[in-house]
Amino acid sequence: MPDINLKIYPAQNGDSFLLSFGKTHLLIDGGYVNTYESFIRQDLETIANKGEALSYVIVTHIDQDHISGIIKLFEQNQPEKFIEIANVWHNSYRHIHPEKEGQEVVKNKVLEVIKGGAYLKKVTNGEETTISASQGSSLASLLLEGKYTWNAELDGKAVATDNGQHFDLTGDLHLTLLSPNIGKLKGLERAWRKELIKKGYLNGLPETGYYDDAFEFMVAKYRERPRYKERKIAKAKPDMKDLLNQPFLEDTTPANGSSMAFILEYKTTKLLFMGDAHPGIVAENLKSLYAPEDFPVNFDLIKTSHHGSWANNSPELYRLIDSPSYVFSTNGVGHNHPDLETIAHIVSRKSEYTRKLFFNYPLEKAKAFDEPFLKEKYDYKIIQADGERPLEISF
Repeated sequence: MPDINLKIYPAQNGDSFLLSFGKTHLLIDGGYVNTYESFIRQDLETIANKGEALSYVIVTHIDQDHISGIIKLFEQNQPEKFIEIANVWHNSYRHIHPEKEGQEVVKNKVLEVIKGGAYLKKVTNGEETTISASQGSSLASLLLEGKYTWNAELDGKAVATDNGQHFDLTGDLHLTLLSPNIGKLKGLERAWRKELIKKGYLNGLPETGYYDDAFEFMVAKYRERPRYKERKIAKAKPDMKDLLNQPFLEDTTPANGSSMAFILEYKTTKLLFMGDAHPGIVAENLKSLYAPEDFPVNFDLIKTSHHGSWANNSPELYRLIDSPSYVFSTNGVGHNHPDLETIAHIVSRKSEYTRKLFFNYPLEKAKAFDEPFLKEKYDYKIIQADGERPLEISF
């Protein structure tokens, strides 16, 4: 039996992964509501029926395509728990303002209006449906109500590099945090307050108290245009020279900036999960952790940032990292991810191994790179799942 099994759920244009290290199970993000209903629930019941627990639920950041399925899980896991969840990592408003420790969760009419709109998303056959949380609660409220162990390794503070980078999750499993820092989380709060002003809500909020629900509901629905505009496929065969010479503009959106990115090390296996993080902070932290002669750092698997968006996978970052296995989690709907530039920068570097690019949906962009001449020249393989069932990788 393999030591490690990674299950990549078909989460539409979202993210959801189940990582199993023997009897230690991690759920990283939950995709949309139907991701949970179609796949996650069944797998968690199987784990529970074996007498095992979900060791960690890691919510990389507040975005509908990452958090909707997680909220549905915690709704259905109380008051009677169908699976034990030992630990949760999730950043809410209270973690941006730890100085308010001990204050009550406030309720007033403005807050109720803010959280009154539906914000969970379900995507079926390309059709999006926004639905209300059945208990009208944010994930933060559900965690408090269920008395879950929350950010325990950081003493209840924000999951941020300022509060710690190295964590022993179990005896054999180690996590190194690369993103976010407190500055990125503060940037998300500023964006939230800007939206409050725009909607005329700010003056109606009390001076003190936690705003977990209002923060989560608005941030999850908030959409800011990315700086980089992805291009459509111009021809069947990618022009590698053109793609490699495209200018790079880093993502500046606050929600993605708040995303967790981390290294998971289990015995001799090293995996890099980048969530939707900004590449600059990931690169900065890698350079602080490794000596110059260690680069590029080789991982057994890299989950590309933000579904392979060019704005989140910089040339600088890919000079620092490499792997025989890259994962792209998206069906390409919405933002047309992944970007051709990202794929070009991954496959074009010299290496001593054949890279494998894993796509959990069949995509035209993957098909464009599934070109015999390019694969032979740059020594890589394209593996595409059918989008109907999880894609699994074992180590």
